[in-house]
Amino acid sequence: MFVYDQTIKWLVREINVEDYGVLNKINEGKINADIIVCGTSRSLKAVNPEIIEQKMGLTCFNISSDGSDLGVQIPKLKWYLTNNKVPKIIIQDLSFFGGSISKIIFKPFKYLPYLDNESLYHGLLSIDQNLWKNKYFFPANLLYYNFDFGVDLVTGLLKSFLGKEIYIKGFFPDNSKWTINVDEYLSKNQEFKCRITSEFKKYLNELINICIKNDIKLVLVSLPIFYKITENAIGEKEIAQYYHSLEKNNQNIFFFDYNSSSICRDTTNFYNFSHMNLCGAKKLSTLLARDLLTTVPK
Repeated sequence: MFVYDQTIKWLVREINVEDYGVLNKINEGKINADIIVCGTSRSLKAVNPEIIEQKMGLTCFNISSDGSDLGVQIPKLKWYLTNNKVPKIIIQDLSFFGGSISKIIFKPFKYLPYLDNESLYHGLLSIDQNLWKNKYFFPANLLYYNFDFGVDLVTGLLKSFLGKEIYIKGFFPDNSKWTINVDEYLSKNQEFKCRITSEFKKYLNELINICIKNDIKLVLVSLPIFYKITENAIGEKEIAQYYHSLEKNNQNIFFFDYNSSSICRDTTNFYNFSHMNLCGAKKLSTLLARDLLTTVPK
């Protein structure tokens, strides 16, 4: 079983495309960008580093990933900083709906090969206290080597072998189109409550302290949501005020809110209410790059 476990981890580290490829680049210290983008699937599909690079004249890479809130993003950032040079700027994706910290790690098997990194391990352990078994008792890993993992592993290895990378510097260009009946959806979902938990604030403060310690400029970004959602949201103004207060109290923190942008009013920019497609990502990234260039000192 030990040989099997080590073989699986070795195979994962051989993947050089898409999400696993980004994790391996982090682990091997191959990114070293001046600007990094951190966040969830929303920033993964909304912020194109190539556009940021062209406008800013600085290297940029997107390390966002599916299903990862700040509880996972902070350990991942610490892991990044142990292996890569300190960036000048971090662009942090913030949810329009506020923030909470999940007690579940999405696809935990992705991180098993990298638990030797103490920052990553201890950060994830605070979410899942059973993770110590995966670090010190390798048979526990067999529970995670399931069908979903097998599909990820085989697909990743095959795409690596064929050179089928679709990510652009960590950015996932998604061409999906809008297919939602807005009126029908809103008739079933009339209110959208926004709030920030104290635990989320704790993690956000930890991010701020990391940036202060390393002299990193932190750009907090509320990415576009389709406007029909914001019109029916409750509590979003209080959340925006909280983010603005962070900006006001620290000269190296900046808050960009794009929920009043014209981008939000056009379904051709989205494939659902909160996720942008490639068309929207191009517009948003261009707008973000302009704001970075005019607001954030290099």
